[in-house]
Amino acid sequence: MTEQWGKHMEVQMIESKELLETVEPFEIRHLLWGTERIPKTYGYIGFVKGEGFYLKLVCLEKNPLRIYKEDQDPVYKDSAVEAFFRFNSGDGARQDIYLNFEMNANGAILAGYGKNKTERTPFEADMLQKLNCKAEVEEEQWNVSLMVPIEILECIYGELYLKEGTKFNCNFYKICETKENEHYASYEYVKSRIRIFICRNTLRRQLLQLGIKRKYKMLIQKIIGRSKDYENLQSKRLQGHEQKGS
Repeated sequence: MTEQWGKHMEVQMIESKELLETVEPFEIRHLLWGTERIPKTYGYIGFVKGEGFYLKLVCLEKNPLRIYKEDQDPVYKDSAVEAFFRFNSGDGARQDIYLNFEMNANGAILAGYGKNKTERTPFEADMLQKLNCKAEVEEEQWNVSLMVPIEILECIYGELYLKEGTKFNCNFYKICETKENEHYASYEYVKSRIRIFICRNTLRRQLLQLGIKRKYKMLIQKIIGRSKDYENLQSKRLQGHEQKGS
């Protein structure tokens, strides 16, 4: 199963951030968890030696939902894009840590890193400032860009030796968790029946949709706080259904 941070992508080197859109673009096209359609969303990512990764995501969407304006606000309730990254540390001790960045059309960003949904460290104000997240809204589309400095990556992972062709894990998403406009899509397909890294209200609703009875309310609350435990439970439950069906 592909994890939320995706499969391998190779580092594409660029001489400067101005050349970002010369690299081959990627498109977010895999519809997830019942989503029927999304506005076309694509992006560019390139690495400048001594600086870091530059990322730009473009969404062909008119009047995007954009309520939240402050960094670390729950921007996933707006029309948002999301990036997940995971790198191999030099000593291998921190390679299970992943970073995620969620951004809306106001340029507000929700950013953190850690081993899973429940063990995350939010980016501090000075780190958020270095990401330099910016958004532009036009009549027919909007875009958001940020820079992930190598100094932040090496603060988390230790020394990284990134060059042309170096492999790292990443995935990109187009999301909105507000019910009236709810949708999920990814660059790399995520083979899971449920999004285990989303907000609590949506997870509760999806659990009930999967047929878990209300009498298990306390169990659901525990599962919501421990997504890994839930994934194991759900896997066993599905296997049980398959065995009964056979």
